[in-house]
Amino acid sequence: MLEEIGNNGLPSEVFPLSHCKGDCDNDDECDEGLTCMQRYSDEIVEGCIGTIRDSIDVCILEVSTTSTQSRDDKIYPTYSPSIWPSYSPTLEKKQATVQNYTASLISKDPDTGRLIYSKYKNQGQNNAVNTVPDYSAAGYRAGGVPIPFITTKMVVHPSDSADDDWENIQSAIDKVSALPIDSNGFRGAVLIKAGEYTVSKTLRILTSGVVIRGEGSNVNGTRILYSATQKSNLFEVGHRHQDDEDILWRDAAYPFPVRYTSQRIADSYGKHQCS
Repeated sequence: MLEEIGNNGLPSEVFPLSHCKGDCDNDDECDEGLTCMQRYSDEIVEGCIGTIRDSIDVCILEVSTTSTQSRDDKIYPTYSPSIWPSYSPTLEKKQATVQNYTASLISKDPDTGRLIYSKYKNQGQNNAVNTVPDYSAAGYRAGGVPIPFITTKMVVHPSDSADDDWENIQSAIDKVSALPIDSNGFRGAVLIKAGEYTVSKTLRILTSGVVIRGEGSNVNGTRILYSATQKSNLFEVGHRHQDDEDILWRDAAYPFPVRYTSQRIADSYGKHQCS
């Protein structure tokens, strides 16, 4: 009979768990000869009768007529006997099963030749809202387009006398940011010449179309020593209010689904959307 007698390793005195008992976290928390079945949502525990709460992991017989799953397999989000029809401890069969599972998430449209991404649910989720990440459009203008070389409009040189180069670099960024934007969406580049620079606080780029360029990353190139005493970013792009950040973390629906591109959040005005 299915029974939950321990939850996430607590209390410790209930372990090891016997057959059909949960909640286990690994095989060590089960009696000898049993394995901890990692369940997803309301997955049925074959060989046990009764019901148990969704996602509760259960100790079951190690040798079973049904498929079992090790903790390493938890990267696959929607385990079910129908997905894993030929699973066995042998590596060959497991690899074949993984290929079948992947094919169920990504398939090819026979008419258009485009890939079709099926949705899946992660552990602890009730709805299939995730899709496999697609990196084919990564890069400048979705990739496949050469990165343009933007004309230098301001040049920054290392200063032997200055203890902090923040003002020189930030001033150059601000001057290029004030230039008109061209037809390709650029204002110009700030070239930070080879040498060593010390920067004490965040450098901010508040407008689009500004490019920061150095002269190499080796010992003879451009090197910036960030000397801030509190955790912060060397560069920040875009304007951000602390109040907006608080709203996002307070009201956004977390976690974001895999490959999700936008999230509506609520604030006192009820009209903000982040993408």
